Amino acid sequence: MTPYTPSELCAATEAFVNGSAAYEDANFLSRDFVNLLTVGACFAIDQVSVTASLRRNASAIAVYDNHVALLVHGGWLTATQAANLDAAAGDL
Repeated sequence: MTPYTPSELCAATEAFVNGSAAYEDANFLSRDFVNLLTVGACFAIDQVSVTASLRRNASAIAVYDNHVALLVHGGWLTATQAANLDAAAGDL
């Protein structure tokens, strides 16, 4: 997988979610819920920086990974997409 910046990883997460069949078939309340999960994932991964401590970055990546797991559980992401996103987050 291509190396990402935090903002690119956020955009990739949003693109995967918004392009899923589950998202297209969802009602507006379900879409609002999944949008909140995606925003939470993006907020977490946006906290990763070269100036932050390793502990803080690891914590932010763990929160991101948890949000990605919830998106998989809800059918908004595939397991393969999640594995790729988690790997990219770990490379930040």
